[in-house]
Amino acid sequence: MTAPPCPFPVQFRQPSVSGLSQITSSLYISNGAAANNKLLLASSQITTVINVSVEVVNTLYEDIQYVQVPVADTPTSRLCDFFDPIADHIHSVEVKQGHTLLHCAAGVSQAKSLCL
Repeated sequence: MTAPPCPFPVQFRQPSVSGLSQITSSLYISNGAAANNKLLLASSQITTVINVSVEVVNTLYEDIQYVQVPVADTPTSRLCDFFDPIADHIHSVEVKQGHTLLHCAAGVSQAKSLCL
């Protein structure tokens, strides 16, 4: 038995490996490489960068506030300890009409987890 052919073409978009993904009007996520790209930060008017890693060192650009969440990308890391303080910080940036970039090394799990 074979499956019937799909009535429409299925296209899979490759996730961006170097860009910013907009989550809300003031919140973006990305990987470490994108977080160190001055042009990307400027084009999205990023005012705060939250680095959720111990592996990535941020290039510090003028007029951007940096926050470090020193969590290793391991199953035993206690990311939950940072949920409330990071959510509060993201909210305070939004209230001031700023834009936050939340990133980890690969932009896959840690940054997304803190967006919840």
